[in-house]
Amino acid sequence: MSTDTTSLMSAADNTATSPQTAAAAATAAALAAAQAVRTSYPAQYYALYDRAATEPAPVTGWIDAWSLSDTSWLPAASQMLPLTSDQWAARAPTGQAVQGGAIVAYTPPVPTLVAQAQAAMGWVNQQASLASAMGETFGAAMKAYVQGLQAIIGGTDKTSTALPAAPAAYTS
Repeated sequence: MSTDTTSLMSAADNTATSPQTAAAAATAAALAAAQAVRTSYPAQYYALYDRAATEPAPVTGWIDAWSLSDTSWLPAASQMLPLTSDQWAARAPTGQAVQGGAIVAYTPPVPTLVAQAQAAMGWVNQQASLASAMGETFGAAMKAYVQGLQAIIGGTDKTSTALPAAPAAYTS
């Protein structure tokens, strides 16, 4: 066999095994990445919460760290609450918080009347934009509603215990 023929056969053999070699390398890389995640996050499951918040601190997310291929966005494991498989299975989308290192039932506090009025002003601003786009103006009921909200927010209304009723339409 000539040197050229041997070189061609050797190149052909390398080409035939290169997909297998690439697959093996990809598998090895994936296993190494998974091991790195398990090293950085020894518990599989975590609860995200604001550690600086007054407890009970609402859970803001649930993480299955071992299912992630990229954990660059996650806080360190020490900044989350590790969970057991039973705790993971019992998690709820809302109504849970962290207190004293444990998951507890949680009902958020009712927002103050001022906070409710400020949130209602967001809807008012949307309605103002719509009215402006339509070449219309607020009706008398809407103007009274805005004035009521502004009085609560500004502190001049100290007697109301609930928001005024919103009008059915901004032209009302």
